[in-house]
Formats: sequence, structure tokens, C-alpha cells
Amino acid sequence: MTPEPGQRLLGDVRLLDDHGPPRRSRGRARLGHAVVWLVPALGMLSLVIGWPAAKIAQGSLVGNDGAFAGVGNYFRAFQDPQLATDLINTAIWAVVVPVLVTAMGYGIAVLSRGLPVMHVFTLVLTPMALPLVVVSTAFRLLYSPSPRLGPATAILQSIGGWVGVEPSTLPSLLGPQLVTAALISAFTWAWAGLAVVVFRAALDAIPAELEDAVRAEGADSWRVLRDVRWPFLRRTAAILVVLVAVAASRTFDLVLVMAPGSVQHEAEVLALYVLRQPNADASGVAAAVGVAWLLVVALGTMIAVRGARHAWPSPPRGASPASADPWWRRLPPHSRPRPGRVAVAGRLARGVTLWIVIGLWACPVVLLLLISLHAPIDPATRGWIAPLSWASYAGLAETELAESLLMTAALGIVVTAAVIAIASLAAHSLAWLHPYGEGAATAVLLVAAIVPIQAVAKPLHQLLSPAGLQGTVLALAIVHIGRGLPFAVLVLRNAFAAVPPDRIRQARLGGGNELSVLGRVVLPAARPALVAVAALEFIFVWNDLVVGLLFGGPGITPVGMVLFGQSRQFVTSAGTLAAACVVASIPPVAVVLSARRSIIAGLISGSVRR
Repeated sequence: MTPEPGQRLLGDVRLLDDHGPPRRSRGRARLGHAVVWLVPALGMLSLVIGWPAAKIAQGSLVGNDGAFAGVGNYFRAFQDPQLATDLINTAIWAVVVPVLVTAMGYGIAVLSRGLPVMHVFTLVLTPMALPLVVVSTAFRLLYSPSPRLGPATAILQSIGGWVGVEPSTLPSLLGPQLVTAALISAFTWAWAGLAVVVFRAALDAIPAELEDAVRAEGADSWRVLRDVRWPFLRRTAAILVVLVAVAASRTFDLVLVMAPGSVQHEAEVLALYVLRQPNADASGVAAAVGVAWLLVVALGTMIAVRGARHAWPSPPRGASPASADPWWRRLPPHSRPRPGRVAVAGRLARGVTLWIVIGLWACPVVLLLLISLHAPIDPATRGWIAPLSWASYAGLAETELAESLLMTAALGIVVTAAVIAIASLAAHSLAWLHPYGEGAATAVLLVAAIVPIQAVAKPLHQLLSPAGLQGTVLALAIVHIGRGLPFAVLVLRNAFAAVPPDRIRQARLGGGNELSVLGRVVLPAARPALVAVAALEFIFVWNDLVVGLLFGGPGITPVGMVLFGQSRQFVTSAGTLAAACVVASIPPVAVVLSARRSIIAGLISGSVRR
């Protein structure tokens, strides 16, 4: 079936049945009714993203003296040689890294098909729950220039010795040449696992008859991907690209903690550049750089998800659209023979490769645990082979970690509940109340989902300070809610639109108002997506550093702030930092492990349909 004009990705509100009409009821709700449901989300997005973005756009045309400067600020900004490096790095994180992580996840998922390893893949999934400060700490230990502390450096020097290369001539893994690649490897380790398990679940949902039909005609793997898998996986891939881009926009933490101070300028992204500008009133060169940053983010997002419109495979000629079963279920079995068993050697090779991948995924966590079981200064003086000790965990009693854990947990619960409530109203409006401008709404949500908070931080300060909110827990909650809404609406709209229209129609004909339809029909049917959004939002709040750094105040110390403070004494208190990272990682990992099935089902909800 050819897609109708105006279809959009990520839960488009005109999802088609395989042979049926658009799923939304027509003429059921007036535009005014639909807009009312969108008001809370629009208000929060305008407050946290829209107004600040407009403010810096205006400020980019004004000089430091308040006079109109036109595009002069842009010319002055781009004369800074550091800005070119920052723009390139930011473009890599905004476009290349999300696509790379998603592609790697797909490749490993395909490699694992037919092998009983999915229960072990839980280990690959859990790193995405870790705060980026924890990931940065683990990989800074792994890549430490000292072979006594850094296993990767020790292995690299050993290999160099075997081939006759002097260790002193080998580049440092955290040196200026390789620091960006090291940062990307840490981020990929943290997020590729989610792509693996989501793609594996999506691949298993594709009818096997389709692949058999194409392979029976002599198609190679590329044609199977292009003609069979990709039409079903486009929306899943788009959701993953956006989710990874949301996480990649927060690489501020990675650069601050993992990159040594002497090479941070090589790995610097616009997040750090903007914050280091002296102008605090969101005008001048700093505002011009912020506008350029927003444009890079918007362009990168649209390029990354372009072409992900979802077109269901057309039925063969002569198939009746009115038939009860999809066309691929009516294919004669003898005309679509199944491929033979995978050769034993190939299966063994794939199994060995996967176990190597899983083993490599475990290395950073194992190293972090080992370092935490040493006295605070032993890792720096004696390496990770020093005698084991509980001294670092005992030393946590002298820090403010316990109070921080409680405050962050409370903040995460409140923010998650607010995001679910507001996003559910907006998602239901976009899925079932038939508003106009659905394409524009999708584009706005996609861009807003990955707008870095640093780009709009200064105007937000101007907005929060007169109200007395700057430096309060309420300020943190407002910013987190605004940041979490776009992605939550995208995922929930996808799930809500996949609810069978007959159930919506029956609930409406039964006399229930639209709010009861949402509560009694839509929300229960979309439970996996709700759990997925709740789990991911709690993790984002728990793992955050930048919001606490920018909008926190005295006594307001989220977990990320405590870990960041410990990381400043990386050499002298590596054991204490590692112990704090282990303790701070327990809640988000527990959330992922308990909700992993719903996270996977929620992210592919409405994307792959049988």
C-alpha cells in the first residue's frame, strides 16, 4: 500500500492497517478540543525551550553594548579557531554517533539471531542505565596512560612490544589524537546495548515467511535488509536514533570527567564553549554560537531520521484487501520454502564472536568494581592489583552521597509522574483528536527532544531568577520536565495510535468522554510504552549532571554533582570515586532490570506490526 501524503515517522497519527483506512476517526473532535489537551505540553516546552531559544536568537543580533549588530556576532564568533573544532565535534555527536550506535546495535542483533544468548544480553543493556559520570570514570580508568592502572594501555603497549614498537612512541588513548574516539567508544558502550535488544525484539516480530520468500529467489543479505526488514524497522530505527541523540546531546558529562584538562580543547563541544563565554545576558557572540548550535542540532536530527516514513509491504497482485489475514499469512507454504539449518561452523563462529562481545562489554564494569575494592589512593600508587580493601566504601560515610541519593530519587519520581501525565494528554491529542499540523508537531518534537539545555541556559536563568526559583529543587524539576516531554510524547503517541480503533470507537459510543477513553482504553493498552517512558525518564533525571550544575544552588546536590565533585580528585581518591559510582549506579540499574521487557516492548510499540 502506498503511503498517503503527510505520513510521518515516530508514531505518526495516521498509522495504516495493512489493508484498512487511516486509524484515526474523522470529524470526531474539533481542533479547539485537541489544542486544549496540548496546552500543558506546549506551555512547558515554550517555557523551557521555546522562549529561551527565541531570546538567544534575538540576542545574537545585539552587541555587548546593547546596540544592533546584525550578523556581526556570527562573523566574530567564527573567527575563533576553537569554534571550528567545537562545531565539528558537535556535528559528530549529533549525527554520526547516533547513526553509528544504531547501526552497531542492528549488526549485533542480526548476529545473535538463532542463538540462545538473549538472556545474557541483559549485561549489554544495563550500561545505558549508568550515569555518564560513572561511564566516564570507568573508561578513564580503562584508558589510563599508566599501564599499571589502565588495562587498555597495558595491552596496547604489550602488542607494540611484540611488533617492535617502543611504548613511548605509542599515542595515549586519552591524548589529543585519540581523545574524541575514546569518548565515542565510552558512549557507544553505554548505549549500543539498548539498540541490540530492541532490534532483536523487532526482528523477531517480522514474519519469517517474508524473509523466506526473498531468500528463495536467491536474494542476498543486503536485499533482505532493503526489501523485507527495513520497511518494518524504519520507525524502530528512527526512535532509537532520536533516543541516542537525546543521550548524545548530554555528552557534556563525558568531556568534563573523562578528558584530561590538557586535551579538553581537542574534545570540546559547543556545550562547553557556550558555558565558557563571559557574557551572561544571552547576547553577543555567546548567543550567536548558541543559535548556530541549535541549527546544527535541528539539521542533524532531520537528516538522521529523514526517509524513515513507514510503508507497509504491498500485497501481491490478486490478493483481496478484504481478506481477514495479512497477505503473507496466506502464502502457499510450498512456494516459500524455509532455508536450511545454519552450518555448524558458522553458528559456532557467531556464538564465539558474541561471547567475545559480551566479555568486552563486561570489562569496564569489572574494572570499576575492582578499583572500588581498594583504598582511595592505592589505584594511583600501586595499580588495580593492590590488596583489596573496603576502605573506599567506608569513606563514603564522610561524603554527602546518602542525602544526594534521597533527594535525586524524590526528584526523579516527581518529574517522571509529571512527564507521564502531561505527555499522555498531548500524545492522545495527536493520536486520536485529529489536530491539524501533525507534520509540524512531529518536527518540533524531534528538534526539541535533543536541544541541549546549555544552549538555552542563560535565558532560562533570566526567566527563573526574578521568580526566586534559581537554585531551587523546583527549578530542577521544571527544567527536567521540559527536557523529558518531547521524547515522551513521541513514544506515547506511537503507542496510543496503535490501539485498535474499534476499541476507541466503542468507548466513545458508550457515552464516555475523551478523558475516560484515555484512562479506560488507551492507557491500559499502552502500558509497556508508559513503563518504558517512566523508566527512561527516571534514569535521565538520576543520571543528570548538567541541569544540577547550571540550575542547582547551595544544598541542592543531585547524584551527578556529588560524583563530579569526587572526580576532581581523580588521582588521589580513585577508590572513593569508584565506590561512589558503584553505589550511585544501583538504583538506575535496578530500574532497567525490572522494566527491561516493557522498555523493549514500549520502544517498538506500533513500529512493527504483524
